[in-house]
Amino acid sequence: MPKRHHRLMSLEFHHFFVFTGINAPAVDHLLTLGFCEGSRNIHKGQGTANRRLFFSNGMIEFLWVADEKEIRSAPASQTLLFARHYSKETGFAPFGVGLCTADKLVVSPFESRPYRPKYFPKGVVFWNAANEKFPWEPMIFYLEGAHPPGTKESSEPINHGNGAAEIELISLRLARKEKRESDALKAIKENKILRFVDGAPAHAHIQIKTSGRKQAIDLSAWCPLSLELV
Repeated sequence: MPKRHHRLMSLEFHHFFVFTGINAPAVDHLLTLGFCEGSRNIHKGQGTANRRLFFSNGMIEFLWVADEKEIRSAPASQTLLFARHYSKETGFAPFGVGLCTADKLVVSPFESRPYRPKYFPKGVVFWNAANEKFPWEPMIFYLEGAHPPGTKESSEPINHGNGAAEIELISLRLARKEKRESDALKAIKENKILRFVDGAPAHAHIQIKTSGRKQAIDLSAWCPLSLELV
C-alpha cells in the first residue's frame, strides 16, 4: 500500500527525464549546438539507460529502454516506466520529475511507494508518487537523501560552450482527461517547480538561461521536448 508522509515545507527541483529512442540521438544533436554531455548510466535491474545534461540547478535526463525484460519485471515494473516508454499506446506521459529538499527531518512529501533500485547510491531512497490513476501526469518522485543541485560539489560538467547555465522554467503540456489531480502534482504546484498547461499531445518545453546566443531548439524528431536558450 502507498505510504503517506509529512508534507515538506519546501521542495526543490532535482532533475527531469524524457523517454526517447535508443542511445538518445537528440543528445548528439545538442552537442553540435554547444552543449556538453555528462556521465551516462545503465540502470541494472531497471532495464533503462540514459544520457544526461547538467546545469547549475538541475539535470535533464534522456532515458530509453535498454532491456525489455528487466523493465517489465519486479521491482522495476512497479514504477510503470515501461508504460511511460510506450506512451502512445498507454496514454501515460513520457516524462518524470525528480524532487529533493535540504530538510533532512522528513522523507516523502506525498503519498508514495519506496523503490530501492540496486544502482542507487547508499543512503538515497526513491519515493515514487502513487499517481497511476492520473496517467497523463508525469512520473513524480522524491529522492530522500539526495542533495539539492548546487549544494554539493560535483564532477559533472556544467560549463556549456553555448553559454547555457541554469534551468529557468519547465513547462509541461499534459493530455489531461479530467480536472482531478494527484497530491504529488499539487505539491509541485504549491512549490512552483513547474508550469502546467492542458493539451495534446504531451510535450515538455524547457527554458535555459544562457550568456550566449538565444535560440529555440526543437527535438520533436526524437522526443516530445523543446529547449529554449533565453
